[in-house]
Amino acid sequence: MSIRTILPALLLLACAGCGGPSATDPARDPARSNVAAYLKPAGVLTAQAGRDGAFRIEGVALPGSRVQLSPVGGGGVVSAVADAEGHWSLVAPPAAGVRLFLVQMTHGQRTVVGEGMLMLAPDGRSAELRPSSASKVLAPVTASPRIFSVDFDGGGGAVIGGVATAGSGMNIRVDHRASGNVTVDAQGRFVAAIGRLSEGSHLIDVSGEAGQDQIVISASRAAPLAGGQFRATRLDRAWRIDWMTPAGGLQSSIVVARVETGA
Repeated sequence: MSIRTILPALLLLACAGCGGPSATDPARDPARSNVAAYLKPAGVLTAQAGRDGAFRIEGVALPGSRVQLSPVGGGGVVSAVADAEGHWSLVAPPAAGVRLFLVQMTHGQRTVVGEGMLMLAPDGRSAELRPSSASKVLAPVTASPRIFSVDFDGGGGAVIGGVATAGSGMNIRVDHRASGNVTVDAQGRFVAAIGRLSEGSHLIDVSGEAGQDQIVISASRAAPLAGGQFRATRLDRAWRIDWMTPAGGLQSSIVVARVETGA
């Protein structure tokens, strides 16, 4: 499975005219029935570590639904109920190592699990690991560009993620060669595919009207996972997480430490 930029899909529903099937009749309008049946997974907004190492995690979900964090590989489950405005918060106890959690939401008789996983590290960093995309580091957005994550698969296909001024454009270079461009979204975050990374060290640079940032990472094929669904390795100012995606692919996520944001 190759990493690729995932573009949002837009579903257009139109009435064919008078006398056609009722747009509100699920039995005669399968497309609208599928939309009505869709449950958006719970979202994580922040995950902040206290001095004791415990994480206070906040997010959004359907009002009244139960949100549950289930540790990958076993351990204590923590849960909370979203309030009338869809806000939820809970506390994950401290731990000595990196943990991955499945984020599950139950509403009535239906349950939906997020596609990615929530990573909590003992040094206070947190991120959403997302299959076939860049990890979203849960650090504050900055006006100046910051590269927060690099994700790649066994074929070397790579995606970077980070923050910058909302709406700003940036050019991307890998090892001093042009590798595309990206526009920062309205939330001040960006995701961009950068092609394939060969084994070894690489300089990744983003620059534009908001400023410039660069990082150096080492890309290598992940060894098979033995006896678990992920492996966490401490790097210089970063964590590398090799993890099994829901589709069964092995993905490597490098979550970068940035002194500027405390991440």
